[in-house]
Amino acid sequence: MAIIEFNVNIDPVNSYDLIKNNLNYTDLTNLVFEELKTTHNNGTFGVLIFEKTDGNKPSIAVLIDNLAGTTNIKVIGSGAGTGWLYRFDWCETNLANNIKEILNDYIIE
Repeated sequence: MAIIEFNVNIDPVNSYDLIKNNLNYTDLTNLVFEELKTTHNNGTFGVLIFEKTDGNKPSIAVLIDNLAGTTNIKVIGSGAGTGWLYRFDWCETNLANNIKEILNDYIIE
């Protein structure tokens, strides 16, 4: 399981929209779940889950929240391919890096 975590200086709604609207989907990738919620104290939590449509079914979950103040992004890959064609962590090398690139201008240390 691959986990990439970073903070950004924009709010969770804008982060969520940037990822959802700018990720380069391929014929082998589906957005299978999405949800964005606001808490009673103005915190926001978003989830995007993508799945590769080949037989191995690797997936990636993107968690976005500002529950601790700063907007935090977690990209969690699971079920990486194991066949001869997918002997790498598809989640980390492709989608996770694409998500970081989309938000690159907003990443803070």
